Amino acid sequence: MKRLLILLALAISTCAHADSGRFEQSKLFAGFKQAFVSTGQYSLEDEQLVWHTITPIESQLKIDATGVYERQADGEYTAQVQTGPYGALLPALLAQDEQALAQFFNSQLIPSPEPLSEKSLECVQLEPKTAELQSIFSHFVSCAQARNVVFIGLYEGNGTSTEITLTPDS
Repeated sequence: MKRLLILLALAISTCAHADSGRFEQSKLFAGFKQAFVSTGQYSLEDEQLVWHTITPIESQLKIDATGVYERQADGEYTAQVQTGPYGALLPALLAQDEQALAQFFNSQLIPSPEPLSEKSLECVQLEPKTAELQSIFSHFVSCAQARNVVFIGLYEGNGTSTEITLTPDS
């Protein structure tokens, strides 16, 4: 479920102007001192987001308006059944439908997070409105530079955080 929500947050940010590129994802679990780091590639084409983790363990997910799918060893995609109430968000996220997103999130412009403060970024903080999202996340942060998303932060109420740095292809 949390993996889906991370990808939903990514979809919020990448749909606008980051069609493909590389990512580095750093997840720091509450109570741990060292983050779990993964790297890979992403692409968005025809309202379909492909999130391909290369290290430390290879996996590939596909998100489109019909759901979330995981690529199996035979190359086929299998639907992930635990999308729950979040499946309704997918069309709004993929279409960047601000009116629909406003049903789920309050948003506000914020300064760049500390590690990114030297860069000229436009950052938005999204705070979940729904009890389901609030039960997991305190807020999301999305930062763009020259209309390309370069940072996504997901902050959980329990202290766990996920920060994703995106390097869009030129």
